[in-house]
Amino acid sequence: MVAKNDKDGPASEGPTLAMQRLILEKAPAVLARLITDSEYLQKSAYDCDAVKILTKLLKRAYQPVPSFDQPKYWSPQADAAVEAESSSASAQLGGRGQNPVLAHRIKLREASLKAIGALSAGKEDYRKALVAEDLVPYVVESLCEWPRKPRQAKERSKDRPSGEPARKGPSPAYGTNPVSVIIAGCHVVRMLARSVSILRTSMVDYAVSLPSPSPAYGTTPVSVIIAGCHVVRMLARSVSILRTSMVDYAVSLPIFHFLTHGDVNVQIAATATMINLVVEVSPVRELLTEKGVMRILCDHAHSDNPALRLNALWALKHFVDAVGPELKKASLEQLEPGWLVRLICDDSQKAAFHDSRFKGSADDDLDEEMDMQPSDQPFRWLYGSNGSIRELDVSRSSRLRQAEDRLSAIRETELNPVRRARNDDVAIQEQGLDFIRNLIGRPESGASSETPSETTEMIDFLFSELGQDRLFEIMEAKLRTKPLHPFSRRTSAPGREPPRVLHPQARIIVAVIYILVHMAASIPRHRQLVIAQTDLLRLLAQQAGSKDREVRVALCHLVINLTWQEDEAEAQQCAARASELKRLGFHTKMETLRHQDRDLDVRERAKTAAWQIDQATY
Repeated sequence: MVAKNDKDGPASEGPTLAMQRLILEKAPAVLARLITDSEYLQKSAYDCDAVKILTKLLKRAYQPVPSFDQPKYWSPQADAAVEAESSSASAQLGGRGQNPVLAHRIKLREASLKAIGALSAGKEDYRKALVAEDLVPYVVESLCEWPRKPRQAKERSKDRPSGEPARKGPSPAYGTNPVSVIIAGCHVVRMLARSVSILRTSMVDYAVSLPSPSPAYGTTPVSVIIAGCHVVRMLARSVSILRTSMVDYAVSLPIFHFLTHGDVNVQIAATATMINLVVEVSPVRELLTEKGVMRILCDHAHSDNPALRLNALWALKHFVDAVGPELKKASLEQLEPGWLVRLICDDSQKAAFHDSRFKGSADDDLDEEMDMQPSDQPFRWLYGSNGSIRELDVSRSSRLRQAEDRLSAIRETELNPVRRARNDDVAIQEQGLDFIRNLIGRPESGASSETPSETTEMIDFLFSELGQDRLFEIMEAKLRTKPLHPFSRRTSAPGREPPRVLHPQARIIVAVIYILVHMAASIPRHRQLVIAQTDLLRLLAQQAGSKDREVRVALCHLVINLTWQEDEAEAQQCAARASELKRLGFHTKMETLRHQDRDLDVRERAKTAAWQIDQATY
């Protein structure tokens, strides 16, 4: 449909042209929603030449718009010129108004960027194919409020600040990009930055200054900026793109400027893009560090907006990975240890949310909100046959019933405010725990109690800043089931069913385990600290039968690290740790996983864990 309508329409305005423009403005956005998070549909779109069609559409959106002629006075004669009889302001025609072609082009930018961002979230081949179509210059201009003609890398001078005059206003030919376009552009940058090669080339060589409007291109609205951010975010997933195209066009600089944009939606999109631009393999990481990205991300982590807070914490998690201890310590100090603990421990936030939303009604408690009935409007499954519309009978199809159940679950997740708030809390907790994990860092070879490593230093620093006992208490609390509003009058009445409980999320369990894995990979003193947490380990042993593969793999890693013997001097301590693990039931759990788990990786790691326990207690 997009390819069919992507052609020059009639010279004059009319219903046909209006319909053609509407299709081009809406179809890519619909395509983006369809293929998001669907590998099958992404491949289908790719096989149908979506890369060429969408890039052609984006390039079409940046064709300069002809000047908008001043409206003329009406005359009954076709060629007669009419002179103004008065020069007063009241006798003059008003402004030229909005150029309909330019307005269409701006909407086209946002729609095409959204579709490109959704497609580039898929495989590496999709991102490379998009960059091969000379996409990046157009994404870069989408990150500018006042775009100009997109230029190739060879057309840009190395000394950009002196090579291009500052932009101080919109261009009539290109207009103004709204915030939505800039956000979409940021998302594209984030996806492209997943490719290290693109990040290290196309996104660095061409710095993009904050421009001014051009009459030929207009002003980029917020919607276009957001769409551009999304495209960058998706393309940044490609390591090769991250090291090539993202470097060539220095897209990191406009993204960095958008971190402090006046519109919070642009800040959210830019912060999400930073998640893929501050990773260890990113060539723009040092540049962003020099610009002060860590301070801005820490400030955003204190935001009242949950989406901005989540993205900032996520980006900080990537930022502290593989940096030196001094920068890690500075990040924690800037974020504030007390605030980090508050983000991870959401009990007070849940209480505040509950009091504000449900105060004054004994029945409108959290349990009742969780039992909220779905919409009364039934699903209708329609199809066309021989020119007539027919409706399928759901009762005769188990597949349709499964589809309805799935749609109901999605609706519940998206519309239930309590569930949405809880999902936001869980996501922020996960990133906060992963931030602690990356602060500890990966263990270094050759480290010992005599020559402590950076990992050892950071563990001790965390204990001093967060409190050793407090940190273990937090992790233990994350593994316990929690009753949902246990003091509700509805659930405490005689004869009523017991209150429902909230089980720990698998991703939270994995985050907690890997913090312990990193601690156990340090010096013997830290392994002894971990094995001393009996209640915590007892809760972890219950997770050996988890349905989530990552939980089982992480548990195997923990047992392997706790039964690791650094040297002969640690033999007695290692045997004591292995005996304690055996007493807590870990040996039996590992043997069960070794023989019965369906995943080969889990079986092999459980085999190693069980063998090390046997060797230490032999």
